[in-house]
Amino acid sequence: MERFDSISVPLYRSAGLEERGVCITIAGCYSQVYTHNLPPRRMSEWILILCTEGGGWVQMEGQARRRVAAGQMLLLPPDLSHSYGNGPDGWTVQWLHCTGGVAQTLCQRICAGRAPGTPLSGAQTQPLLEQILHRLKGGRGLTDVLCAEALLTQLLCSVLEAVQNTALGGSQATTVQAAVQFLQTTTDYTLSLDELAARMGLSKYYLIKLFRQYTGDTPMEYFQQVRLRRACGLLSTTSLSVAQISEQLGYSSPFHFSGAFKRCFGISPSRYRRLL
Repeated sequence: MERFDSISVPLYRSAGLEERGVCITIAGCYSQVYTHNLPPRRMSEWILILCTEGGGWVQMEGQARRRVAAGQMLLLPPDLSHSYGNGPDGWTVQWLHCTGGVAQTLCQRICAGRAPGTPLSGAQTQPLLEQILHRLKGGRGLTDVLCAEALLTQLLCSVLEAVQNTALGGSQATTVQAAVQFLQTTTDYTLSLDELAARMGLSKYYLIKLFRQYTGDTPMEYFQQVRLRRACGLLSTTSLSVAQISEQLGYSSPFHFSGAFKRCFGISPSRYRRLL
C-alpha cells in the first residue's frame, strides 16, 4: 500500500535560529510507492534521498537519466533543474531538504568531482536517517529539531569520510595518512610544501590533489590548522606571551600570528586567553 509521509520544520525565527549551519526544512518517507514521478523543477535547498527498497531514476538538467538502486543515496544541489521517480517495481525512499552554510560545505565536498545527481553508496546512512525522521516526529519542538540537525551533520560527515576514503587507493591513502601524521607531530614549523612532498616521495601537485581528496584541505592549510590548535593549547596551559607563542610556532611576527588566529577562530589570541 502506498504511503506518503512528510514533516515540515519551522524556522524558529523567534528564537533567533533561522540562520543555523544545518537547517532541515522538510523531511519524510514514501513507502512502497508506484506513482512517484516528479516533473523537472528547481529548488533552493539541497535534497537528500535514500532509496531503501525497490528502485527508481534521477535526471539532471542536460544529462541522461540514471538508475537509482536500493541502498543508494542522492544529493541534489540547489538551483539545478532535476526530476526523479520510482521504477516499474516502485520504491521506498527517505528524504529531506536542508540549507545552511555547514550543510552547503559538506554537500559540496561530498559531490566534488562528480556529475550532479550521481548516486552514492548510502546504505550506511539509513540508521541515522531513521533517527532524524523519528526526532522530527517527536513532540519536543525545538529540542527535537536541533537534535535531528545534529544527526544530519553526523550523517553528512560520515558520507564525506566514506567518499574521501574510497577516492584513494590503498597505497595513496597510506601516503596521505603518513603525511597527516607527520604534520600532526612535527615541530618544524618552517616546513614548506616542497619539503613535505619530497619527504612523501610525490610531486607537490599530486600531494595537494591526494590531500584534498582525503581531508578537503591542502597540506599547508591543514598544517596551519595544526599550528593554530597548538597555539590554543599554549594559550590555555602556559604563561607564554603571544609574541613567544608566535615565535615558537614559526610565525614571522606576532601580527601575522594574531591575524591567522583571528581568521580561524574569530577572536584574537589575547581575547581567547581572557575567555578561559
